[in-house]
Amino acid sequence: MRRLLLLVFIGLVAIHIRPLAAQQPCPHPDFAGIGIGTDEDYLIQSLFESLDPKERLGLLDQYAEEKPDSYFLPCIQEYYTLNYLELQDNDNVIKYGEIAAKTGKGGLLLHLNLTKAYVGKLGPADRAIEVALISAEHLNKRLNNPTGSASEQADLRATLTDIRSYLEYAFFNMIPRVQDINQRIQFLNQFTERFPESTLQAQLNLQYFYAYRVSNDEPKIIEYGEKAVAAGPSDTATLNIVAEDYAERGKNLGQGTAYAKKILELAPAMERPAHIAEDAWEVAKSAQLGMAHATLGWIQYREGFPSKKLEPAAESLKTAIELLAGDPSRQARTRFRLGYTYASMPATAANLRRAAGVLEEVAATASPFQAMAQDILKKIKAAPKR
Repeated sequence: MRRLLLLVFIGLVAIHIRPLAAQQPCPHPDFAGIGIGTDEDYLIQSLFESLDPKERLGLLDQYAEEKPDSYFLPCIQEYYTLNYLELQDNDNVIKYGEIAAKTGKGGLLLHLNLTKAYVGKLGPADRAIEVALISAEHLNKRLNNPTGSASEQADLRATLTDIRSYLEYAFFNMIPRVQDINQRIQFLNQFTERFPESTLQAQLNLQYFYAYRVSNDEPKIIEYGEKAVAAGPSDTATLNIVAEDYAERGKNLGQGTAYAKKILELAPAMERPAHIAEDAWEVAKSAQLGMAHATLGWIQYREGFPSKKLEPAAESLKTAIELLAGDPSRQARTRFRLGYTYASMPATAANLRRAAGVLEEVAATASPFQAMAQDILKKIKAAPKR
């Protein structure tokens, strides 16, 4: 009965996750348990009877003050995290959660609460991911050692599946914030070990791709770029990111072309998610198409430059500029590249006029390409006309 009351109490104060009976809340097997009629027994009953988290925190404060050396303090710290989480006080969830974590007696519930608090505060990313991965360890133990009837085990799996989805979300939310690339790759390796059946393989491979791109490990970039596409062959965002990288580094240009053309086929038919407004969706879809045209244009430039056959590149880049209105950074780069493409054509008066017309617009606008555009304009003005 005492155990049932405890589970109900925890279910009342948990947020965003199914009822937490499957999480083996405090007291854990490391504790002697709660004897009937003890102070701990009365405390749990009082916590259960109160619907006010601030009142429950007062009860916890009183117990902690009266029994500073109690064996039950790690549980008290865990209950602090539950109540402060209900109050959306992430700082105190972290404060008391870390105290409990240091005892080594915290289970899935404690580390899940800590994960939520760190995600809510947006960091520190390294610790947030460490805690999420510890949560995954506890979760896997529960999945591998189910107890109870068939229906109870089914409920266990459903609950843990929801929790696993949240932990995956937390991981991918925080991993881009890890500054040390070696540490980031180590975390990705640990995620692979602890979430072996994750359905987010495309996202995982893309994060490897990003990490190796920072360290400029070209073989790994291509390896994980291809793995990301293989895991999400119809995901236009993934195809665009990988194709653009190939175009930028001048590698795998055949694959980059194939991916860009595939996006041009897929993007017009993409269905709008219900949570995205129609006008915002049109901007997003246009950006995907624009990015593909820009990539295609830059590959066409690379392939056409030796022979000066650059008209296809210019046409692709012009199309991209129109579509990239919602992505000013890529639009500025593409506009500069269009001017650069015209300037790379045979130096006829018409080509030089086209180059100058585009580059003057770039030179008059603040962007990373302004100075380069101004430099090329000087050369155009000094070039002999044909």
